Amino acid sequence: METGKRAWKKGILISVVLVLMGALALNGWALNSQDEKNRLLVTVEDVKITRGDVDRKIDTLLGNQAGTLPPEQVAGIRRNLDQRVVQNMIIEALLTKAVKDQQIAVTEDEVNRVVADLKTSLPPNTDFKVYLKGIGFSENELIQAISKDLKIKKLLETQVAGATAPTDGEIQQFYQDNSEQFKTPEGMETRHVLVAVGAGDDAAKDKKKLARAEAIRQRLMEKNEDFATIAKAESDCPSSAKGGNIGVVTRGSTVKPFEDAVYSQKVGEIGPVVKTQFGYHVIQVMDRKKAGTVSLAEAKPSISDHLVSKQKEEILKAYINSLKSKAKIVYHHEGLEKANPA
Repeated sequence: METGKRAWKKGILISVVLVLMGALALNGWALNSQDEKNRLLVTVEDVKITRGDVDRKIDTLLGNQAGTLPPEQVAGIRRNLDQRVVQNMIIEALLTKAVKDQQIAVTEDEVNRVVADLKTSLPPNTDFKVYLKGIGFSENELIQAISKDLKIKKLLETQVAGATAPTDGEIQQFYQDNSEQFKTPEGMETRHVLVAVGAGDDAAKDKKKLARAEAIRQRLMEKNEDFATIAKAESDCPSSAKGGNIGVVTRGSTVKPFEDAVYSQKVGEIGPVVKTQFGYHVIQVMDRKKAGTVSLAEAKPSISDHLVSKQKEEILKAYINSLKSKAKIVYHHEGLEKANPA
């Protein structure tokens, strides 16, 4: 059951993690002229936000996916992001000033820990310095960005430090008011082995893949080999890392042939090989979950987390609005002041 646990920083900062993992800027996007890049959109105190600044932030958000989409779709996404990114940059400028005014500091060790985490998140055998150079980011710029991000995080943490846990009455009221959220549908806990097929496979290759799937099924049925071990070694699905376990399959959550196979099988049995658009599947249903309702006792921890997150979100909205009300913000482009995600 999910009650909307939300990160309280959402909509406030574009994390340095996104700066790194967003990878390269847009492929094939026609760059604005230098004059257009330098066009001033907003001034926040003494911070100037230009068209080029906003475009670079949008590039970071889109990352590699922009190169896989039609140009007209990318243009539409950019238009939809534009005002929100401007407002987020205004908020970032205000928070950066507040960090400076309050003399919030971070240690070298704190920054180094984030750098280490970023390095481990890169693909294997990736040279960190080469990667940074490829996305136009120097190591010094990275450290500065991380330091800034951590300081703002500390600032926001001080603001929400007074958030209090909800009472039992508030939790019960939320449970009653949102009863539909706590209903759980029937589901099948399932694992599978996938022999993937490709769009370019001819009849002969397809036949070989079917034969491979049938052979895997025979090993599981006749030789009684361990399903998880075979899935880890043979499956083309990312679920192979979990022994083929894909969790609970509910009605409508997957493609129809797979769903039909799952719901027609008995718990524990190895069903016939099933073909879907992804390939050939050898499926085992491990458990059947009946439809039901999550009890108040079971839901209580997640409801509490949700209500605390919501309280923090409201505190931060009020704080950011107070910063805006005290700051000198000048919009140099009509319509920008109307967007306010805070």
